[in-house]
Amino acid sequence: MSLHAQSKKTIGNTEETLQNWYEETKAKLQKIVNAGYKVLSIWGCEFGELLCENRGLEIEFCSHPYVKNSPINIGDVLYGVRTEAT
Repeated sequence: MSLHAQSKKTIGNTEETLQNWYEETKAKLQKIVNAGYKVLSIWGCEFGELLCENRGLEIEFCSHPYVKNSPINIGDVLYGVRTEAT
């Protein structure tokens, strides 16, 4: 299946597609930029590679209070439904 065909395929029993989610994400990021913030975005696999290549970064990231005390599972954020390839 081509990448284009995959982006048009519906997800589960919904009418949502990966293309819809991608466009919604881009719109949300643009709102943040329009509010005056700088946004740095990388793919989850690139972030995982950074953590693997730099043990110090992984230690610092995992020990940050936001990550340690977060009410959410950071793994769900990094490898959640929208980003996890199955």
